[in-house]
Amino acid sequence: MALKQAVWLVIPLAAACATPSAPRWERSGATDAVVAEALEDCRDQAQRSPRPSLSPGSTSASTTDTASREPVFLEHELDRCMRAKGFRERR
Repeated sequence: MALKQAVWLVIPLAAACATPSAPRWERSGATDAVVAEALEDCRDQAQRSPRPSLSPGSTSASTTDTASREPVFLEHELDRCMRAKGFRERR
């Protein structure tokens, strides 16, 4: 039952992350096309990034706990990648 609830929570979050929105990143001289290309590259890199291991002394993580942290992990990795490319968030 908890797994079904986790899935129903993750699906809208994933859809919200995948929904195109106004670019929230900027870099001096970067066109919208450059920003879009960098975002696509960083999303790909975030998806391929190794996930953090379990905390010391832990032998397993619940599926719900792991699923709830996935969007946060992906957003963190995307932010890290975009900053490494010289972008900053719009204010």
